[in-house]
Amino acid sequence: MTAVHDDTVGRDALPASRPRGEDLDTALWNSAVTADAFTDEAVYRYHMAVMEQYRVYVESADRVSARRNTANAFFLSGNTALLTLLGAATTVETHRIPVAVIVCVLAAALCQCLIWGIQARSYRVLSSAKWAVVAELERRLPALAYSSAEWVTALPSRRYRPLTRIERWIPALFAALHLGMGIAVLLSG
Repeated sequence: MTAVHDDTVGRDALPASRPRGEDLDTALWNSAVTADAFTDEAVYRYHMAVMEQYRVYVESADRVSARRNTANAFFLSGNTALLTLLGAATTVETHRIPVAVIVCVLAAALCQCLIWGIQARSYRVLSSAKWAVVAELERRLPALAYSSAEWVTALPSRRYRPLTRIERWIPALFAALHLGMGIAVLLSG
């Protein structure tokens, strides 16, 4: 069993049978696939087909990660704009702003946070599944670059923090900020 490449996976994703201090060389090279596996023409074509599928699938997984980052940037910008709008409302004489407008802005902000959280979870699940498939494809290749070696080099570092741990809390943090700011605006009027 190999570890899955995705920042949703932590130290627990490493196989229990492999010590954490394992060197990169051992983690990188798949001992089940050697140069001898490429001597027969049919076996060689098979491995080339697996390699091509692997290449296409890694690109696909990478595109999902890029879409995930774009979606997060969109929601971060939208929530920042709505927070700014609510913040600006505290500097204006609040009695000039109808309560219904403040409530609508607050509701839109909270809905956006809910949708962001749901979408972030969906991307995490999809990304984990894609990288699990990459790990399985790597089992048929000479190197285990994504599924094993990358984690052996990243995880021993105490500085490594998976972004999905942060990503899980940001929509909830913004929802709390929106709620607090909305209540402050309503109470100041």
